[in-house]
Amino acid sequence: MNLLVTGATGMVGGEVLRQAALDPAITRVTALVRRAPDFRHPKVHVVLHQDFLQYDHLAGLFRQHDACLWCLGISQSQVTGHEYQRVTYDYAVAAATAMRRANPAMAFVFVSAQGVRSAGYHPARFVRVKGRTEMALRSLGFPRLVIARPGGIIPVRAKVRPPLIERVFVRFLPFFQWLAPSLVIRADELARVLIALAGSGGQPLLILSNRELQRAGLGMQQKAAFPLTPEQKGSLSGIPLKFG
Repeated sequence: MNLLVTGATGMVGGEVLRQAALDPAITRVTALVRRAPDFRHPKVHVVLHQDFLQYDHLAGLFRQHDACLWCLGISQSQVTGHEYQRVTYDYAVAAATAMRRANPAMAFVFVSAQGVRSAGYHPARFVRVKGRTEMALRSLGFPRLVIARPGGIIPVRAKVRPPLIERVFVRFLPFFQWLAPSLVIRADELARVLIALAGSGGQPLLILSNRELQRAGLGMQQKAAFPLTPEQKGSLSGIPLKFG
């Protein structure tokens, strides 16, 4: 399977690159990015792209891939409302529309957020904008659309200069993991689940909460669909699952 990944210089997208490189089912993973990620591997190819509203010249690239994992995003606390709308909604919908046109068989996996609803008003900007994005993606008619709604994502690799809000969140992670383990997920666990969902068949629309993403991780372990190391097994939550 050939995967196309956005947001590959961020926490989730970067971890998708690493986990895809370890997955024997993945032949090629292409990072569509403004700047090259630090991670290097023979399976990983980098395509530099600056305008995430324009994709006309990338139709050939889209036809070479089986699925896109859309991990591009930004915290609403780091940008203005207009910029958040542009990055979260405009970029994703423009890309998805171009991919759907170029490769009708392509699957699309969108990393949303816990608490997002596809309809109705909500005071939180990220809920409203991601909800509209989910609805727009659903209207495009992908043969396989996966909407992942993770909660707090636990980084597994240190950043050189993380934003202040991220530093505060990481400081409180042990407390969240103890108090509400179903509301957080490790970045590497999430990445493995996203990759597996991109390549699995089944229903054309799948929406997963953080708890369901955790269960999917355990299901992969139980079915040996993605053999895990002892260290990776220790990161999975203890929630029983029926997966597939």
